[in-house]
Amino acid sequence: MLRGLESRFPHCLRRGATRRWEPAYLCSYRHNRGSTVCDNAHKALVSEADSRVIGAIEAQRLSPAAIDYAVDRALEAVVDAQQATPDRLKQIEGELGRLNRELDRFMALIAEGRAPERILGRFRIVNSGSDHLSWSGNACRR
Repeated sequence: MLRGLESRFPHCLRRGATRRWEPAYLCSYRHNRGSTVCDNAHKALVSEADSRVIGAIEAQRLSPAAIDYAVDRALEAVVDAQQATPDRLKQIEGELGRLNRELDRFMALIAEGRAPERILGRFRIVNSGSDHLSWSGNACRR
């Protein structure tokens, strides 16, 4: 979890009569240069430190009060955005209707075989704009 602090080497930790190699967080400056350069000899097992950090995060940041606070702020942001542009959905629907009518005219020209290349190019542009506005309108309705 805190990989930037972890030594690249496992460290021998004596527990009882057996020796085990386990990764630990430690001062890499001391590890690389020796005790005369740094007096920080503290070592923490990665597994123990990670579980304590996760426990502290869960206790402080994932409490029901913290979650309620985050949800309330998100809802306020959504309401503020909707109030800032109350007519946005109507604008999108109006523009979408206009683009759909234009697409219908283009489709009629294409079906009749009377569509010049510039009309086909405009058709592609309008069609992509229509797709974008449809997506925006759906997002506003949510």
